[in-house]
Amino acid sequence: MIYEIPAASSPISQGDIFFNIPIVDLPADEISIIEEDESARVMPWLEFASNGQRVSALVTIRPTIAIVGTQECDALRAPNITLFEVRSFRDVERKSKDTHKPSKWVPIITQHARINQKWFYLPMDDAIGFSEKMGADFLTPIRIPRVALEQLIDFRRGRLNEIAKQHFRERVAEFFRRYAYDEWYSLNPDEFDEYKKNYPEAEPFSWQGEHDPSIEHEFITAVTPDIQSEDGALVKGYFDYQVGMMSDFGELNELLEIINKENDLVTDRVSKHNEKKNSILSDNDPNLDKMTALNNLYMKAAGDIQVYSNRIERVNQRFEKAVDSLTENVAGIIEWSSSNQSDSPEEIRSFKQKIESMSEGAIAAKKSFGSFRDTAIELSNQKINAAMTLATKRQSKALDGVVMNVERVESFCLQMLFLITERFGDF
Repeated sequence: MIYEIPAASSPISQGDIFFNIPIVDLPADEISIIEEDESARVMPWLEFASNGQRVSALVTIRPTIAIVGTQECDALRAPNITLFEVRSFRDVERKSKDTHKPSKWVPIITQHARINQKWFYLPMDDAIGFSEKMGADFLTPIRIPRVALEQLIDFRRGRLNEIAKQHFRERVAEFFRRYAYDEWYSLNPDEFDEYKKNYPEAEPFSWQGEHDPSIEHEFITAVTPDIQSEDGALVKGYFDYQVGMMSDFGELNELLEIINKENDLVTDRVSKHNEKKNSILSDNDPNLDKMTALNNLYMKAAGDIQVYSNRIERVNQRFEKAVDSLTENVAGIIEWSSSNQSDSPEEIRSFKQKIESMSEGAIAAKKSFGSFRDTAIELSNQKINAAMTLATKRQSKALDGVVMNVERVESFCLQMLFLITERFGDF
């Protein structure tokens, strides 16, 4: 097939295939570290990143098949060698999961010669040790010290022949220089639903999910030439403001839902941590080190709070932009309506009522989020341990941002109500 067996004395080269290469499987949320006194404890990733210190950790290492991706010249002297994990092709390329006939295999296997792919196909060959079709997964790189890999030379089962190596070299280069491209962008909602069955990680574009008012704005922007004033500034019209306002309302509602969801989630997790704490305190097992158990529990709680704060901080950035945009669009609608005098009193009254309703909602939200922030401040002042103090301080700061943004909404409502009264009188 496309392989050859190199001599044992042959230096490591791009396209070499090794068996039993160590690959580290890192947990997603936390790691187990070894303290200086050789005791073990759990450390959330955010705590590790916040500390900025080197630690000794317990990690899972498993053997895997891998192919060398580093070029020959670098493989001879580079301190580290990059390999890509090799797994069953059905696992690497999910389109082939239920493929059996040659007529079905051919288009899947040959497509990587024409388009960007995240894999390189490796046919089965008993001489190499491939009892089934395999694939090199470019999304799973492995870094091994060159000296260590040289010690594993006996586990090199083969290498790509010259023709295959040329294709492999080009495919690796193509993968790392490719530009971002989502192949499903042009599908309609029904087609996207079918696509997502095989690719669940695919995120829909606005036109493939639920109706988004911003779509009309995108369409209008795409098909309508810019109308500019003499100084070059874009002149927005009534419908621009209307579409923008609806999009802004949708954005703010979505952000408030995200905040409430995150509040419920972190509250539930902290509640479960409290239940666990009570269980530890009431445990009569003489072999239980309660202080260590409690400290580990608080470390987990700190990690949950750090994740929560990170998400809220991202929401705050979007929140500020949405309020600024909403202020511009609503003020534009009021100004246009006042100048053209085309809106009926009923429409103005209805518009005013919406603003008043938003103001009432902002007042209630500020009270709720403020209470949540005060709880975080109280926890921070307790100084339970360093991780919890750090996490709750960040939480209270993030919630401060939420409260300030809600206050901006409240201020916006007061400004708009004043403008409505100034332009149209009392209703």
